[in-house]
Amino acid sequence: MNKKTLARLYEWFSSIVLIFFLVVRFAFHNNDTLYTIVYILVVAEGVIGLLTFKKRKPDWRILDITFNVILLLLGGLALVATYIE
Repeated sequence: MNKKTLARLYEWFSSIVLIFFLVVRFAFHNNDTLYTIVYILVVAEGVIGLLTFKKRKPDWRILDITFNVILLLLGGLALVATYIE
Protein backbone atom coordinates (compact mmCIF):
# COMPACT_ATOMS: atom_id res chain seq x y z
CA MET A 1 0.00 0.00 0.00
CA ASN A 2 1.52 3.32 -1.01
CA LYS A 3 1.62 6.31 1.30
CA LYS A 4 -1.05 8.32 -0.55
CA THR A 5 -3.59 5.53 -0.17
CA LEU A 6 -2.69 5.04 3.48
CA ALA A 7 -2.98 8.77 4.18
CA ARG A 8 -6.35 8.91 2.42
CA LEU A 9 -7.63 5.92 4.41
CA TYR A 10 -6.48 7.52 7.65
CA GLU A 11 -8.23 10.80 6.74
CA TRP A 12 -11.47 8.95 5.94
CA PHE A 13 -11.27 6.98 9.19
CA SER A 14 -10.68 10.20 11.13
CA SER A 15 -13.63 11.88 9.45
CA ILE A 16 -15.95 8.95 10.10
CA VAL A 17 -14.94 8.81 13.77
CA LEU A 18 -15.53 12.56 14.15
CA ILE A 19 -18.96 12.38 12.49
CA PHE A 20 -19.92 9.36 14.62
CA PHE A 21 -18.78 11.19 17.74
CA LEU A 22 -20.91 14.24 16.89
CA VAL A 23 -23.97 12.12 16.09
CA VAL A 24 -23.69 10.18 19.35
CA ARG A 25 -23.00 13.32 21.36
CA PHE A 26 -26.00 15.26 20.08
CA ALA A 27 -28.54 12.53 19.25
CA PHE A 28 -28.06 9.98 22.04
CA HIS A 29 -27.62 11.64 25.41
CA ASN A 30 -26.43 9.54 28.36
CA ASN A 31 -25.93 6.34 26.37
CA ASP A 32 -22.79 4.86 27.91
CA THR A 33 -22.59 1.99 25.42
CA LEU A 34 -22.37 4.30 22.41
CA TYR A 35 -19.99 6.62 24.25
CA THR A 36 -17.74 3.65 24.96
CA ILE A 37 -17.72 2.65 21.29
CA VAL A 38 -16.86 6.22 20.26
CA TYR A 39 -14.09 6.53 22.82
CA ILE A 40 -12.58 3.21 21.74
CA LEU A 41 -12.61 4.45 18.14
CA VAL A 42 -10.89 7.67 19.22
CA VAL A 43 -8.19 5.66 21.00
CA ALA A 44 -7.84 3.46 17.90
CA GLU A 45 -7.50 6.55 15.73
CA GLY A 46 -4.68 7.84 17.94
CA VAL A 47 -2.88 4.50 17.93
CA ILE A 48 -3.26 4.06 14.16
CA GLY A 49 -2.04 7.60 13.60
CA LEU A 50 1.07 6.96 15.67
CA LEU A 51 1.77 3.57 14.12
CA THR A 52 1.42 4.80 10.53
CA PHE A 53 3.36 8.01 11.09
CA LYS A 54 6.49 6.96 9.18
CA LYS A 55 4.50 5.58 6.27
CA ARG A 56 2.23 8.65 5.93
CA LYS A 57 5.03 11.25 6.35
CA PRO A 58 2.86 14.28 7.19
CA ASP A 59 4.08 17.82 6.49
CA TRP A 60 3.62 19.07 10.05
CA ARG A 61 5.24 16.17 11.90
CA ILE A 62 5.28 17.48 15.47
CA LEU A 63 1.65 18.63 15.22
CA ASP A 64 0.60 15.24 13.88
CA ILE A 65 2.35 13.42 16.71
CA THR A 66 0.88 15.81 19.29
CA PHE A 67 -2.62 15.47 17.83
CA ASN A 68 -2.47 11.66 17.89
CA VAL A 69 -1.12 11.56 21.45
CA ILE A 70 -3.88 13.94 22.57
CA LEU A 71 -6.49 11.72 20.88
CA LEU A 72 -5.03 8.69 22.61
CA LEU A 73 -5.00 10.34 26.04
CA LEU A 74 -8.41 11.98 25.68
CA GLY A 75 -10.04 8.74 24.55
CA GLY A 76 -8.43 6.82 27.39
CA LEU A 77 -9.40 9.39 30.00
CA ALA A 78 -12.93 9.54 28.65
CA LEU A 79 -13.21 5.74 28.92
CA VAL A 80 -11.97 5.83 32.50
CA ALA A 81 -14.30 8.72 33.38
CA THR A 82 -17.28 6.89 31.87
CA TYR A 83 -16.85 3.90 34.14
CA ILE A 84 -15.63 5.57 37.33
CA GLU A 85 -19.02 7.18 37.93
